[in-house]
Amino acid sequence: MENLKACEDGETGKRCPYFNEATGVEARFVSYRPEFGDEVGVAFEMTLPRPTFFALEALPAALCVAREKRLGIEVLYQDGSQFYPNPSFEEMLNEWRRANELAVGKNGRALQQGSADTLESMWEFAIVRHDLARRYGRGRVEVPELYPVLHKRSKTVGRMVDWEGLGKVALGESDWIRLIDPPKPLKDGAIYSTEELTVACKPLVRTVPQPIFHFLCDKSKIKSELVERIETLKPLTMRSFETLELGQIYDEEGVTSAC
Repeated sequence: MENLKACEDGETGKRCPYFNEATGVEARFVSYRPEFGDEVGVAFEMTLPRPTFFALEALPAALCVAREKRLGIEVLYQDGSQFYPNPSFEEMLNEWRRANELAVGKNGRALQQGSADTLESMWEFAIVRHDLARRYGRGRVEVPELYPVLHKRSKTVGRMVDWEGLGKVALGESDWIRLIDPPKPLKDGAIYSTEELTVACKPLVRTVPQPIFHFLCDKSKIKSELVERIETLKPLTMRSFETLELGQIYDEEGVTSAC
């Protein structure tokens, strides 16, 4: 199974981690000593709360194992359990939402709620980013990753991407673009609204719809013109933002009250 790592010994049995380095999605299969004769002794675990795309990616792994081995799935609660002899993805997603909502309510850390569409688009870009990098590699076009941030003033969770040196680049759909080591007089670390910057830089920066929506700047010897256009925009700095870990975020689709 793709992204399933080698099993390792844990306190109660073997642990087989699922980890997708590209998307950050992680879960684990854990073996345990069965209490009853009809149990197989394999549990599927995921740390919560998390954005909904964790469930969209990881739950199919649990269902795949269950179907290959012709197993039912028992979902454990604090006060009982629910057994699904023929579990469907929709049933498991609803159970995940219930557990995720409980985790949101009990979490001791400050959590931020983002848009499911925004976070899922970031996940979808992460899935194809390496393919895009291979596609554009011959032309030396960089494909930087997207990462979640909190705009402190508006309390909005958004996507940020770094554009290094105003070089050739394919930028995933984002909310903010941060310039890294740009030509002077632009400032290192200056942050601009993606919409404002891409509109100002047309047609030097153009949209490409396939295989996933992204912005492409692949022309040579245009840095001076890019600088002139970006100079007209008002930048922000990283002081206006907080970089977020995926464990700090949930979305409206990841709780049962939104269903």
